Amino acid sequence: MGMAQTQKEAQDAIASVARVVPGSITDVRSFPSSNVKMIAAANNIGNLGFWNVGQSEFHLYCPHLAFISGILIQPHCFSKIYTSCYDGILRLMDTEKEIFDLVFESDESIYALSQSTNETNCLYLGEGSGACTWDLRYTDGDKLAALRIFTHKRGVQSAYFSPSGCSLATTSADATIGIYSGVNLEDGAVIHLNNQNSTYLSTLSYAKWGWNDSYLFLGNTNRGVDVLSAVQRKQLDRHSYEVGMLVGCTSGGQVCIWMSL
Repeated sequence: MGMAQTQKEAQDAIASVARVVPGSITDVRSFPSSNVKMIAAANNIGNLGFWNVGQSEFHLYCPHLAFISGILIQPHCFSKIYTSCYDGILRLMDTEKEIFDLVFESDESIYALSQSTNETNCLYLGEGSGACTWDLRYTDGDKLAALRIFTHKRGVQSAYFSPSGCSLATTSADATIGIYSGVNLEDGAVIHLNNQNSTYLSTLSYAKWGWNDSYLFLGNTNRGVDVLSAVQRKQLDRHSYEVGMLVGCTSGGQVCIWMSL
């Protein structure tokens, strides 16, 4: 009875559902502001869309020609937005001028994009079977050298910093989540996911941090959201939402938003 009530409350808490981009959504980001409820979503054909939640108008761009793997919105400068692509291209959008500048080009596919909140000079890119650290102050075309690489047995699908910037979580196709912490991210641990029902076989399942460094959220193919404890380093029960605002997306191009009642 209690579980049924929880599911019903979760359904009632859905604030909005909108189709922001055509095709399948590959990444979705909410702007890091309590004053603006703006959502950015990318798809598998190179489109980037923006949605001001509560309004029916959308803004659509095409900065890439392939699967967009990451969106990064600068917390102190909303007009600067990074996007990464499977074709190895990293671009920086100037929202005021509505232009996308080329920042970096690689022969390898870029699977993920992240930045620490307390280290704005560095970007973390997921390439091949590892996540790499890059220093933006020393970019020289295709001669950029990685500062550090975090590896998995199979391809890395995402690499995201925690809200404090003190931890890094990587998601891999080998059904594991890597969590790294410490001064130089030297303290590593691995969470092995339960994928007996093909829950985590989707290439679009990325573990993302919640509102603090305690929990990670991961979508599954059963149309649910799994909660992972970064402290206990284990998988918890599935929940449709936690207290606060949670943004999810579907392979059909829809963005769903849950808010606490």
